[in-house]
Amino acid sequence: MAIEDNLNAAPTPESTGTPPPLTKNQEKNEAKRKAKMEKFLAKKAAQEAKGAEATGNAKPKEKKTKSVPKPKDTFVNTTPEGEKKDMTLEMAGSYDPVAVESAWYSWWEKQGYFQPITDNGEISAKGSFVITAPPPNVTGKLHIGHAM
Repeated sequence: MAIEDNLNAAPTPESTGTPPPLTKNQEKNEAKRKAKMEKFLAKKAAQEAKGAEATGNAKPKEKKTKSVPKPKDTFVNTTPEGEKKDMTLEMAGSYDPVAVESAWYSWWEKQGYFQPITDNGEISAKGSFVITAPPPNVTGKLHIGHAM
């Protein structure tokens, strides 16, 4: 009887070669996938048409040249040695350390800023002026050198 039951049973999708029916969610997902594929194919066809149209009357691309910065004017120090900086010239548009600091050092020397001065205000002849600097901060914590 088991053989007769198999013969009378409804055919299964595997036996007929057709896929099983889709559920509602599967149908929805399949519809989305098809719509997405159609949109993609339309976009691809439009790009190919635009590409074919562009190659027909395409102009050769021009190479971009790098803009070469104009050379800076070289600074000539007109300030007399040991005098304050001459500010009669027009200022530069940006900071140029050579132009800005050109007369400072000689003026500092003339003013005696590097002379060791004692507590009573006299210039000491026994040594040179030294500013002590703390060692590098290796630990990352503040130390007495940060207060100097």
